[in-house]
Amino acid sequence: MNLYKKTETLLYNYKMIKAEIKNIDLELIELQNEYNGCGAMTFEEKAAPTNKFNSSVENEMIVRIYTPEMLDNKKHKLEVKIQKIDNALEVLDPRSYSIVTMTYFDNLNYRDISIKLDLTEDYIGDLKREIIGKISGLIYF
Repeated sequence: MNLYKKTETLLYNYKMIKAEIKNIDLELIELQNEYNGCGAMTFEEKAAPTNKFNSSVENEMIVRIYTPEMLDNKKHKLEVKIQKIDNALEVLDPRSYSIVTMTYFDNLNYRDISIKLDLTEDYIGDLKREIIGKISGLIYF
């Protein structure tokens, strides 16, 4: 996939990435508030041999240690994506910025954008290609 398409995909998913970061924060809070504790030991008749060698305490420790770490890593990667997009958008002039926001964040078509900015649809398309070319180098350097 070329940089143009990757940049467009990232811009279209901008709001979704931000929502995913918020969901990770909520999941981390939920994990901090969740505590199962140790249960009573049970003895059950085994019909077949088992290779299970961990206990409920071990399982809980794995969840309490590794799950937040994995979520923090995922959150960090998503936050870096958002910061790269934000940094790239900061270099745009106001008209270019409005074209990007209307196209990718507000999901407006060229006709609606051309009416709002008093430009032709073809010119909007040309500007958008220039803008994406400009910011893709900043996002994927």
